Amino acid sequence: MSNVLARFRGISEMEFYKVADDLRTELSTFLMNDKNVPKKWRAVISYPIIDLVQLMFDCMTDANSIYPYTPELVEERKRLQQMCIRCCDKIFERLQHAMRVVWWDRLHRDETSPERRRLEYHLDKIGDMLEREEKLLNGWRNSTKLLRRR
Repeated sequence: MSNVLARFRGISEMEFYKVADDLRTELSTFLMNDKNVPKKWRAVISYPIIDLVQLMFDCMTDANSIYPYTPELVEERKRLQQMCIRCCDKIFERLQHAMRVVWWDRLHRDETSPERRRLEYHLDKIGDMLEREEKLLNGWRNSTKLLRRR
């Protein structure tokens, strides 16, 4: 446990992994709930998004296991990091598609509708998490440099 107050702490080195894990949990619970995505839409909406999140994790762990001691390893690591960023963009695009196809009627109801407020809350939360994840992944990619052997 750190003795530094939370508001004074900087971003940890693996913050992108923690945010991605929170994003995976939020997306999985949201997309597999019948109130949010009917079963007839799961094969089109839920499963591809969850697969993209898993691909993002696979690329993240693969990139993190590379120690960039040569320029080729630096390029490979940056390639995998870029794939993680592309997965975030694809997840965002799929969610936008779901908003048009599945949630359009519910999002254009009366503003006081509890269902609309619940959907807006979850979609805003997921959108904020995706933006934060993309920013953290870009920072991680930009910090990848050639390491010297000891």
